Amino acid sequence: MNLESLVGEIQRQTGLDPPERVLRLIRRVLSSLDEVLVDDELATLRASIPASLQGALVGRVGRAQSSVDRLFTRVQRAELVRRPVALERTEIVCRQLGAMLPPDVATRWARDLPPPVAALFLNAPPAGYTSDAPAPRPSIPRPAPPPSTLATGRPGSAHPVSEAHPERAHRHSVVRADDPHADTRLSASRGLTQERAHETLAEGDARSARPLSEAHPEQGPKPR
Repeated sequence: MNLESLVGEIQRQTGLDPPERVLRLIRRVLSSLDEVLVDDELATLRASIPASLQGALVGRVGRAQSSVDRLFTRVQRAELVRRPVALERTEIVCRQLGAMLPPDVATRWARDLPPPVAALFLNAPPAGYTSDAPAPRPSIPRPAPPPSTLATGRPGSAHPVSEAHPERAHRHSVVRADDPHADTRLSASRGLTQERAHETLAEGDARSARPLSEAHPEQGPKPR
C-alpha cells in the first residue's frame, strides 16, 4: 500500500478532509507509538510503511512499553478532540498500519505483543485475547402466537362458552339457588309467606287481643 492509498482509506473511514488533515493525523499517531512499541518493533514497522512517514517514528533506546491508554491520551491532546473520537481515529490508523506488515511479522506480533497492543494493529483480536465486556445473555425464544386466520386456525375459541364460568348474580339471587321455586311450587311447597309465619285465618286465635268487653272507653265530662 502506498501513501496515497493509505491516506485515502483512512480518510474514508474517519471522514476527515482535506487529505493534508489525514496526513497530520497519521504522523501524530506514529509519533505516539513509542508508548506501546519498543525499539525493535518500531524498526519493524518503520521498514513496512512509506518512506515519507518513517521519520515520524521516533524510538527511544531502552524505553519500555507504556500503555494503550497513554497512546490515546497523547493523540487526544495533539488532535484537540474528545476522547471517544481520539480512540476511534487512533484505532483506524493503527489498523491500516498493521495491514502493511508482512504476514510473518503480523503472526509474531499476535503471539508476542500484549493483547491490547496486538489488537490495535491486527484485523482480529489475537488468539487468547478475551474482552472485559460481559458475555451477552442468551435470548429466550418466545412461543409463537396461535394462528389467527381461517386457513390456519384450529376449530374452537381460545375461551369457549362451554368452559366459561360467568358469575353475574348477586348474593341473594334465585339464580344461585339449586331449586329457586321450591318455596312456591304446589307439589313441594311449605306454603306461602303467611302460612310459614302462621298468620293465616285458619290458624288465627278466635279471641281478640283486646276484646270489646274489656275495653274502657273514655268517659265524657261529668255534668255540673
